[in-house]
Amino acid sequence: MKHLLALCAAALASAVAALPAHASLRLCNRTSYVLYAATASADAGDAFVQGWTRIVPGSCRVAIQNDLAASAYFVYARTSSAHSGAPRAWNGNEVRA
Repeated sequence: MKHLLALCAAALASAVAALPAHASLRLCNRTSYVLYAATASADAGDAFVQGWTRIVPGSCRVAIQNDLAASAYFVYARTSSAHSGAPRAWNGNEVRA
């Protein structure tokens, strides 16, 4: 669980550090699990769900390719259903631009 929290924190910190430049939200998996991450953004009272991104252990994927111009971003990740153990899920903190 600590690893994914670090993943979420690193991804969100990267997003904030990159604002307002042309940037994307990149998520990295530092766990030994195949993860599926859902992302969302909120702006002016509207929420936009980006859908699921599959991230294999030790790799990074771009979850949001557009410029990061929304006022807030959210990350939720879960283990793959192919994982033999109990399902695991984590969420990240909200980041405001």
